[in-house]
Amino acid sequence: MFVVGFFGCCGAIKENKCLLGTYFTCLLLIFLTQVGIGIWALVSQSSIETEILNGLSKTLPLDYNTNNAYANTVVAVQKSFKCCGLVNGCTDWVNGNTTGCSCTPIVTNSSICAVQPTGGNCTNADTPGGAIYTQDCYDAIVKFINDNIYLIAGIGLGIGLAEIFGMIFSLIVCRSDKTAYESY
Repeated sequence: MFVVGFFGCCGAIKENKCLLGTYFTCLLLIFLTQVGIGIWALVSQSSIETEILNGLSKTLPLDYNTNNAYANTVVAVQKSFKCCGLVNGCTDWVNGNTTGCSCTPIVTNSSICAVQPTGGNCTNADTPGGAIYTQDCYDAIVKFINDNIYLIAGIGLGIGLAEIFGMIFSLIVCRSDKTAYESY
């Protein structure tokens, strides 16, 4: 993006048609790629969800003791999405350890955070009071995407419009005649 921005800025300042043409071409390629990805995502939404599920499943079981860096990433995801485990809940962790799954139960929304029954599949090693997130991260991520699809589409549309305006202005400056206004 730095290089593309450089082409646009330097091309506009110097009114260099070659740089402006390169800027226009780069923006056009980026725009067409984004439109293609957007259409593909719209058409194949169910396969995207399947790929997310397959990607998350490949890393199981999770073991905090053997792969600390990856486990820390999973814990950060769990805290961000208020979930526990990637696909199968807390049982995704070795020995059902609830690393990073602890939460404070809220009476008004007990479906997100609940105390695990004694003798269940999950241990409550780092969970004060035994409360953990009840939803797995796959379901939480898919729900997040579905809940925010219009926001995501709006941001994509805004970026696309900015790219279109950049292409239009680069063409206007590229086609302008320097001599027409140098005499002023």
